[in-house]
Amino acid sequence: HNQIGEVGYNLGLNISTVKNKIKEITVGTKQEFAGYNPQGEGTITWAKVGQPIGAFYLIKTDGIFQNQAEINAHVDANGNLLQPNAAPGDIKFLPNLEERAKKGKNGVITDDDRQYAGSPFPDFTFGIRAGANWRGFDIDMFFDGMQGNKIYNFTRARLESSNLYTNYSTRLLNSWTPQNTKTDIPRYTMSDPNNNSRRVSDRWIEDGSFLRLKTLEFGYTLPVSISRLASIDNLRVYTAMENLFTITKYKGFTPDLGQNNGQNGGTTGTMTRGTDHGRFPLARTISLGLQLTF
Repeated sequence: HNQIGEVGYNLGLNISTVKNKIKEITVGTKQEFAGYNPQGEGTITWAKVGQPIGAFYLIKTDGIFQNQAEINAHVDANGNLLQPNAAPGDIKFLPNLEERAKKGKNGVITDDDRQYAGSPFPDFTFGIRAGANWRGFDIDMFFDGMQGNKIYNFTRARLESSNLYTNYSTRLLNSWTPQNTKTDIPRYTMSDPNNNSRRVSDRWIEDGSFLRLKTLEFGYTLPVSISRLASIDNLRVYTAMENLFTITKYKGFTPDLGQNNGQNGGTTGTMTRGTDHGRFPLARTISLGLQLTF
């Protein structure tokens, strides 16, 4: 904080980070434990030695098959089709070559081909506070945010799945067709033989980094010579605002999720961190106020 002529200002910054890595599991002989399985459609988080607790393990994707030749070229070490049920417009899933080599496994893509797809824990979280005052005017603002965390957008997984008799996202209007190939939405099919929708893949993983203007307050204090005409020692009018804007690439309502509260899918705890199962958006509020001192 400092004063330059008639202008006073203040600036503050806080930053924090949390690092965790599972070094050993001492229960039984397993070196991993399954975590969050939303609505029984597939486990998306795991506790595995060497990785953060509740990390995402999903089948990785590589765009959309544009033609049958691309499907025929997507084979295992023995030349067998990795996705024999695929058709042009379907998602291309990638095998976990490292695990297949360890186990001597080949064949079609299965849930065993999951790979590490990121951590729900951010690299760091931060807050920035800044304020200034000049000739009775004052302004104060607070930003918060986080960087480097991943979110599994289960809300998108439901609204963008074409094999359900339910509400759909308008994004499905951009589904792949032979005339609409420049899209990341696979072809629309209720039967979904390639399992584009239900397969637990990184298709639903998004960057959860964000910067939000959490609070903004702007006020004006009348000169004492004027306020005392009304027998008031001090009079300040102000407006206070919350959640004015959020800068993020995340497609959900809010990227700062924390962990599940147990009402979505019946699961709570650290293993649900970073999973968006329909979280409500934060409300934007704008209020006016008057402060009087007699």
